[in-house]
Amino acid sequence: MGAQDAVKDTNMARTRLNLVRTGVSVLLLLAIGATVIGWSALRRGSAETRIVLVARDMRFYLEDDGAAASPNPELRFRAGEPVTLVLKNQDSGMRHDLVIDGTKARTNLLDYGEEAEITFTPSQIPRTTEYFCTIHPRTMRGRVAITAP
Repeated sequence: MGAQDAVKDTNMARTRLNLVRTGVSVLLLLAIGATVIGWSALRRGSAETRIVLVARDMRFYLEDDGAAASPNPELRFRAGEPVTLVLKNQDSGMRHDLVIDGTKARTNLLDYGEEAEITFTPSQIPRTTEYFCTIHPRTMRGRVAITAP
């Protein structure tokens, strides 16, 4: 192998090394960009909040709380972020609905065994309001805290 061949091989090796470095740099930038975009989406709260309330014994309960559930729990939402509320009526012989005061969020009246889902976006202004059943507002009423995004 001559000196010219050795120079060609060295140049080809350098070219390959530069291509590999460039490829790694591009992949690294893509990974960083995807991470930043993903983090930004999480901070904005792009994931919708989903809460399931169960009406039973003339009270509202969070479905996931089980036997240790507290009646009429406080609901917390972030201002400007979508919320889906599901109401399941498990109160035999009773009709219930759900209204978030100061919003257009409300379900229809539900008979035993029925459920309804509403999706809304709380106002951009943090505040405190209430949710309630229009038929039984004395025993089925809870607090809603809308917090800053």
